[in-house]
Amino acid sequence: MLINERTYFIHIPRTGGRYVSNVIRCNNYKAKHYLFREIYNNKQIPHLTYPEYEKFLGYIPEEKFSIIREPVDRFLSLIRKTPWVTNKNKNDIFDNKNSFFNFMNKMRLNINEETNWFKMQSDFLSKDVKLWRYEDKFEIDFKKWLENNFDIKLVVDLKFGLNEKSNEIILNKNQISWVKDYYYKDFKLLDY
Repeated sequence: MLINERTYFIHIPRTGGRYVSNVIRCNNYKAKHYLFREIYNNKQIPHLTYPEYEKFLGYIPEEKFSIIREPVDRFLSLIRKTPWVTNKNKNDIFDNKNSFFNFMNKMRLNINEETNWFKMQSDFLSKDVKLWRYEDKFEIDFKKWLENNFDIKLVVDLKFGLNEKSNEIILNKNQISWVKDYYYKDFKLLDY
């Protein structure tokens, strides 16, 4: 989402990005490219990866920020909120390591508007992106961080609880290790 000509918010799926977009817009920022019906290269514009969003914009924004989330927790949110993952195929996904990796590769490589949901968070980020951790919540420290780093002043506050329940799916040790293996770059590059 382009907040102004200088500042771009990189919305990684399942990291609280819709909340951040809504708060910014409710604070009268004339944001652009936050609507999911907007498509570029068969992908939803709010979920473009790096460097796709720079190609779409036609320039490199001076300031960029994003929200990141602990990869296993994000994965559980992806599985729970993804409409094309049914209860029936959840069992198939976690049946064994091969079925898990086949499913993940299919989701990551599938070419449609929802492609980017299962990509690694690091696929969205260049080295100059400032990061906020989802786990640190969206409270007063987040507001101060936005103001200090991007001169984004939030007056209107929306209530947001990080009480999303991930307990609908319980992963065993093997399944957790598959998720960690798959998202190894996020664990390493994002310091999780």
